[in-house]
Amino acid sequence: MKTSRVLPIHGFPETETPAPFAIVALGEPGSKTQDDLPHRHEFYAIQYVTGGKGQHVIDFSPYALSSDTLYFISPGQVHFGRFTQPLQGFVLVFMEEFLLYPGSFSENIYELSFFHTVGEKPVLHLNPQDAARIRSYMSAIEEEYQAGAPDRIPVLRAHLYILMVNIQRLYSAQYPGQNSAKGASFVRKFKHLVSTHCTQQMTLETCAAALNVSMGHLSNTIKALTGQSPGQIIRREIALEAKRLLAHTDLTAAEVGYRLNFEDPSYFGRFFKKATGLSPTAFREQIRSKYRNILSTE
Repeated sequence: MKTSRVLPIHGFPETETPAPFAIVALGEPGSKTQDDLPHRHEFYAIQYVTGGKGQHVIDFSPYALSSDTLYFISPGQVHFGRFTQPLQGFVLVFMEEFLLYPGSFSENIYELSFFHTVGEKPVLHLNPQDAARIRSYMSAIEEEYQAGAPDRIPVLRAHLYILMVNIQRLYSAQYPGQNSAKGASFVRKFKHLVSTHCTQQMTLETCAAALNVSMGHLSNTIKALTGQSPGQIIRREIALEAKRLLAHTDLTAAEVGYRLNFEDPSYFGRFFKKATGLSPTAFREQIRSKYRNILSTE
């Protein structure tokens, strides 16, 4: 697997609409919907697979691609694919601001438990009846998107809202529990905040201020919903970003530590081993061996 000193970040692609929203058929010539190089996005993506075979790796977890399955990619997650048969289906991409209109999920995208997942998988398997419904929604969105009507933006937003509501219902049924409850949106928002700023110095005080809550409310809410303290989640997100950089770049362990505000490489090594059970070097060797096995599978 090719690596470099930079982990690619894909900005929002150029589209024919004036709004940050697009839907693309999987496997279209020239599309980047089947990228086999590790990368991350600045945008949200929903991949609906209706055919094809392969593996989709999302933040180190491989998922066998299967028909009538939805895969959710949140901003900042690292993913790539290995495809042994061409994929069929759709990729729907959008920025958070596309949903910014009254009465939608726009006021809090973290209400959607299939993005910024807390304990569940970024995957939803559909039975034939549900697959037919989701396919019809996707087809309606693509038809409106391709039609090019001058007033299509509000129509696309309405279609997307209906799709999101139906996906949320199905996801909550497939992954029941407190992490699908509305209160978990606060945890998802906190987790995304930490993930976005983990290369900066984050304290409980700065996190609470960014979320517009008291430190006590932050600590109590996170502890009640996850069983972990905010500090534990901060450390977990820093370790995750360290794993991403070790796996997907050629930065040395010391350089990864510096990126994450560890001035002492030895301290970073101890932190990483406590969080993962492995030294940075051992983790890099292990994960790249795992990826080689995935990429060599026919």
